[in-house]
Amino acid sequence: MYEKDWFMRQINGTLSFLAKKKYDPIILTLLQENGDAKQIILEDRLLELIAQLKINAAENLLFQQRAAMVPEQRKEIAHWFYGELAKLTDEELAQAKFSWSEILAGEVEFNQK
Repeated sequence: MYEKDWFMRQINGTLSFLAKKKYDPIILTLLQENGDAKQIILEDRLLELIAQLKINAAENLLFQQRAAMVPEQRKEIAHWFYGELAKLTDEELAQAKFSWSEILAGEVEFNQK
């Protein structure tokens, strides 16, 4: 059941975000285990990390990429990202060692810097 919910959340999150997108995507280059480089859109990578419940890593990546964003883009991505986190259950957040207060404070902090 979790995989179905996770998969649907990932599809819905990507589709809703892409429908609103007004700017060029931020492309990340990730080094894979075999040494090959893989390019991925920031939002897709964030969704992968959220799905793996690596929320702190996702939030760190978001903050690392902040300088590459224009102000409007920052607000939209932050709103989308923390909205995706808000869809997680209490159990998922506990497993990820992330709290509701961090979700609430994160978007504000991201947009203030």
